[in-house]
Amino acid sequence: MTYRGQLRLFFDTSAFAQLVTRSPRKRDNKPISLTYIADADEHHPSPLTTEKRFFLQLMRVQLQCLVQHETKTKDLLTFVSKGWDAACDVSETLRRLAIENMVETSILSDERLGVKAVLLLPKVQTKVHLSFEISASTGSDDGDEVLRLKTSVDVSGQVVYGEQYKEGKMGDFLKARVGACMQGAEGAVRDLKARLIATGRKGVTV
Repeated sequence: MTYRGQLRLFFDTSAFAQLVTRSPRKRDNKPISLTYIADADEHHPSPLTTEKRFFLQLMRVQLQCLVQHETKTKDLLTFVSKGWDAACDVSETLRRLAIENMVETSILSDERLGVKAVLLLPKVQTKVHLSFEISASTGSDDGDEVLRLKTSVDVSGQVVYGEQYKEGKMGDFLKARVGACMQGAEGAVRDLKARLIATGRKGVTV
């Protein structure tokens, strides 16, 4: 099966739980794989970005840990589709963020993705680093056995040189405006930049 023309999921449906509500019959796991195929299209190649590779690796690990005979096919497909939707949401936000700022993305660990945006404020001769840390994990909600991919974002700011704006307030300003998959980050950074420039050299915090 393919999803969004970017992922190919291979699995054996007979290894997964049936829709009938009864105790699942124990069976051995069968081979399962999740591969990125968009960069294989010679006419419309789309290289695997750092952020998409991060989510893909996380999803692959979880798929290998599944107890297949206890997992419904529908839940498997939902996990893959929702997980990749989150990856695409993050990737699109970073693309927009990079239009106006220098952006660097790196995988910090199996469950943490780091994004650094650089703000240059020539009018006040200031340089600011904004760090977004996306934490991702898999699990199910209370009372719900459906496997889900969950994300959260932590934000911090650091003045490299120039006006000594309060770094904690910059982080709080952004965190209040950024969603769990980085939604709205580009607009929040633009608003923060405008506020810092408007503050000028008075040394007044955001």
